[in-house]
Amino acid sequence: DILFNRLSVFKKLKNGEEVNLVVYGDSISTGWSSSGLNYVNSISLKTGETGSYVLNFPPYTPTWPEMLKAELEKNYPNAKINLKILALGGTKSNWGAKNIKQRLGYLGEDFKTDLLILCYGGNDATAKMSSDDFFTNMQNIVYEFQDHNAIINNSGAEVLLWSQSLPNTAAVTYDPEVYLGYQSELEYIEESNEGVALVKLTDQFVEIIQSKDAIDYLNTNVNHPNDFTTRIIAQGLSAALTPSAKE
Repeated sequence: DILFNRLSVFKKLKNGEEVNLVVYGDSISTGWSSSGLNYVNSISLKTGETGSYVLNFPPYTPTWPEMLKAELEKNYPNAKINLKILALGGTKSNWGAKNIKQRLGYLGEDFKTDLLILCYGGNDATAKMSSDDFFTNMQNIVYEFQDHNAIINNSGAEVLLWSQSLPNTAAVTYDPEVYLGYQSELEYIEESNEGVALVKLTDQFVEIIQSKDAIDYLNTNVNHPNDFTTRIIAQGLSAALTPSAKE
């Protein structure tokens, strides 16, 4: 309910309007590595040309962005939902801040984002990025996004942050406390910026790993989600974008 009150994109969805969603982040935000990943566009870092990721093996589970779009279309049958993915695998939040305007530019001058769905964390943790630096980078992504929209006269654009799922916590590189620290920084960004909301998925995964081994929720047994985790991400974000019955 708090999230519902923070974002006006709900009004567009409920009113059956056209809504432009943009997903930005690292490889997890591209949808890697759902078993049904058969065509997710990825814009090259150097050339700006669009290619695709392909896995496509049983049980052919869609990527979380695809599942999120399908769920929103079910919940808001009169709305037209457009989904663009500007995420790029292997990137960190500092890269995200530096390149977001260029990436948004690839969508064309007439494309106006209603909601940026934003997540970084995995590669930042691998690089042992401090929480302070993570905060600065993520806040700068928000600032750069807002500045881009001011330039193109798109004052209604908003941001939905989500804190990343946990990797294999048995690996020395990955400490759940690092991810929780990143999540705390995202909470501060949510509180400090109008039109920004946060889905705390890291909290959910702290609970999940109490009863699940890494092989149960990871595809690579290191950091990439499997189909189970893909569904958790999609469910968390779709629930955040669907108000309760009392609303």
